[in-house]
This record gives sequence, structure tokens and C-alpha cells, in this order.
Amino acid sequence: MSNEIKLKVTEVKVQTSDAITIVFESPAEKLKYKSGQFLTLISNINGKEERRAYSLCSSPFTDEHLAVTVKRVAKGKVSNYLCDTVKAGDEITVLKPMGTFVTEPQVANRNVVLFGGGSGITPMMSILKTVLSQEKGSLVSLIYSNRDENSIIFKNLLDQFKAEYGDRLRIVHHLDAANTSVETETKKGFLGFGSKTTEKVLPGYLTEEKIKTYFDQLNLEVTDPNDYFVCGPQPMMATVESALTNLGADMSKLKKEVFVSLETPKASSGEGASSDVYSVTVKIAGETNVFDVPKNASILMTALDKGIDLPFSCQSGLCTACMGKCTSGKVEMEHNDGLTQSQIEEGYVLTCIGKPASEGIVIEIE
Repeated sequence: MSNEIKLKVTEVKVQTSDAITIVFESPAEKLKYKSGQFLTLISNINGKEERRAYSLCSSPFTDEHLAVTVKRVAKGKVSNYLCDTVKAGDEITVLKPMGTFVTEPQVANRNVVLFGGGSGITPMMSILKTVLSQEKGSLVSLIYSNRDENSIIFKNLLDQFKAEYGDRLRIVHHLDAANTSVETETKKGFLGFGSKTTEKVLPGYLTEEKIKTYFDQLNLEVTDPNDYFVCGPQPMMATVESALTNLGADMSKLKKEVFVSLETPKASSGEGASSDVYSVTVKIAGETNVFDVPKNASILMTALDKGIDLPFSCQSGLCTACMGKCTSGKVEMEHNDGLTQSQIEEGYVLTCIGKPASEGIVIEIE
């Protein structure tokens, strides 16, 4: 497929006891990407192709090389394989950068508020690098949740950024472990801050009340020109979304990146499905593919079974690697967690969880 490329690993950096950063040598033709996007890594494990999406922690404005960070997942086939085996000199096949959890440099000053949980910090690093380096009057506030201090990915780099950017970067480390103190900063106004203070972090999981406390602690006002980004475990993301809603934040300024579904749907290729069959047309890379899909079957899985090579990664409707625009007909999805409201309104669908619901379906994939 045209969007598959091979990247050579130039360095593997150990971040924590269970997380590494894989740095890739820049290809001859430099890849264009936006801050917050991801790469899909393709691995052959025991003779089977496995695909996983990993967010880029590099920024197109500050980093010469692309880099992704991988955190081990309990019983995770790909994450453990990568953490255990990848070394400098290896070549890894990837899909070109994609994803809509992004930001681009703005002219107007803004306050970018980032909520990260665990490895959800990865796209945040790309975003904060871009904002701090390209928007000289903008501020970045990061509320980063982890089990304990040893679990903080990019701890040293975040400390370096605080020293480099001073009052323009504020960080609160929320640690589930009790009796932990961290350094924070107190805001005077949108363009100025007060002196550093040491505050006692509230123990236990992140809650709405604790988020409100951190907003007060940092003097964050939802009336400021804020852009909100949240990435991490779904329960944490739901808590953040509820807290922002109750605080009166402009929820149209919120972007979410879902890593793991609470219940991963099984993508059926049609076995045992309804006898109703619909014709589906998928246009990609200048090619037009027409094939039949049973009513209750995944469009993506049916295409793959028929030897039609379409892009995909998570197969759970979360990463958007398989996203296409439905220009004709109707496609039903088990959920739309991976899409923004504007994408849904424009007709975008996810083929991995999309099932045909009418004749005449046409999907265009960029």
C-alpha cells in the first residue's frame, strides 16, 4: 500500500521501567505530520502481522527525527514485543502519520490546557513543543496523572522545558500515591505568573473535585482563550470531560484521543451474519474497489478477507486510521468515540466498525 514505508531505528531511549521511546532516522523524503498525530507500527510476531498505533512525541517544528513512545501493556502482544526486541539499526514498517488529535501554530495568544494520563502524555509532548516554540505569547498548562513519581514518562524532559520556558509552562503532577509534594506555579493573569510554590498533591485517583482544585491552584479560568486536550484511560477522560462541562468550559474547544476502549468490539468478517448483502464501493489512492458486504459485517474486515488492502490499525474504532468519508448510502457504527462531532456531521465513518445499512454505499479514503 502506498502509505506504508520503512523507517530505520536510530535510537531507543528508556523512559521508565515500562516505557521506551523509539527514534527513527529521517527518511530521504521527509514525512509531513501535525503535532499530536500517530504512526501505525506493523510488526511480524510469530508469523502474524500485528498493527498498533503509537502517538508521535516529536514535533515537526523542534525535532529532526520522528519518535514514538511505547508503554508495556499487561499481556500486550505488540507493546511487549517492541519493548523487548527493538534496537538501533532495526527497520520497522509503518503507516504514514495520521490522526485528528492535533494542533497547528496559531497567531492569537491562547492557553493550551493538557490533561494526560500515563502514556497519554505522548501526543501532549508533541503539542506542547509546538505551542511553546511557535507561539511566543501562548501558555501551556499540563495536568499529568500517574501512579507514582517513577511512572512519570518524560519527567526529565518536562523539567528541562520548565527551566527553558519558565512562566509559559505550568505543570501539575497528580500522583495516585498519597503524601506526595510537587512544585507548581501560581498565575497572576493570562500573560503573567507569580512565584513557584510547593503544594501537596491530593492523593487517590483524579476526580472532578481534584480537577477543580488544580484549576484554582493554577488560577486557570475557563473564560480564558483555552484549548483543551485530553488523552489517557477512558475513566480519566470521562472525569475530565465532566469536570470541564460543570466548570462551564467551551466544550467545542475540547479534543480527545481515546487509547483503549472499555469494551473492544469484535469486527466480524461476515461469518454468521445476516443473509442481507450490500454492494460497497471504496475509493482509495486512485483505485475504486467494489465488493459485497453482509449486513452485520465490518466493511474493513470484509475487504481484507477479499484481498483488498485498506488502511487500519486498532480495529476498535478509536485510532481513525481507517477513516473515510461516506459520500453515498448509509453506514452504521457500533460507536463513534474516535470521531469528532464535525467529522460525523461531514459524513466520515470508520470502516473497522462500520457496517452497511443501505445500498449504494460509497466511501472515499484519503
